[in-house]
Amino acid sequence: MAMYIAKRNGRNTYEVSSHTSNKELFKAVSMENELRYALERNEFQLVYQPLVDLKTLEIIGVEALIRWNSEKYGIVYPDEFLPILEELGLVVPVGTWVLEQACNQMKTWTDMYSRVTKLGVNVSPMQLKSPEFVKVVEDILKKTGLNPSFLEIEITENVIQYNQDLKEVLIPIQNLGVKVAMDDFGTCYSSLSHLRYLPINTLKIDKSFIDDLDQIGKVLVETIIQMGKKLGLNIVIEGIETKNSYNLY
Repeated sequence: MAMYIAKRNGRNTYEVSSHTSNKELFKAVSMENELRYALERNEFQLVYQPLVDLKTLEIIGVEALIRWNSEKYGIVYPDEFLPILEELGLVVPVGTWVLEQACNQMKTWTDMYSRVTKLGVNVSPMQLKSPEFVKVVEDILKKTGLNPSFLEIEITENVIQYNQDLKEVLIPIQNLGVKVAMDDFGTCYSSLSHLRYLPINTLKIDKSFIDDLDQIGKVLVETIIQMGKKLGLNIVIEGIETKNSYNLY
């Protein structure tokens, strides 16, 4: 049991066996078995976080977020089950499902509401490494009829670290008319260097800046906004959910 936990924690480490750790591992193994069939059972679902224009206060877009509605565990959030999907090698098919479902829903909304023109979808390192990724995106856009300019794939520093040739994937994606956003911007030391060579359309300032917004944090956010504007990028600030945080911008 302890050996498997050590492996899950990145290897080259150790773990002392205990009743608690054994229970955690049993749960992880059980979840692993359930996740193998979750896609077939239609247990995944999407929820959508609104993107609001701070000038007009109108909803202009959404970000698709996956949830696992497990019969055994109830609603499970991605930080708990995505690592298991990666171990099982199921991230790519599940990611493809997310993209198609989100694009299909977005097409319905854009037909109804002309101002809703942006759909953000997170993509994993494994998806971007897949040689079929660009073709998959192109096929889904054709199948759903969604305007490519409405789709924005979101990448994080984690994706960048695992994909050294990321530019070779993102440029063909942009050639389809799809936009690219750098998510969780400001949380990793190498973010600025990536702006020099990666084709990025949008910076998403990480929610952690807003959650603990002291004077220094406010200056940092304002600096990122100004820098992004000078680079000709769109800016999204995550976590503006109260009147106080809204009034700052």
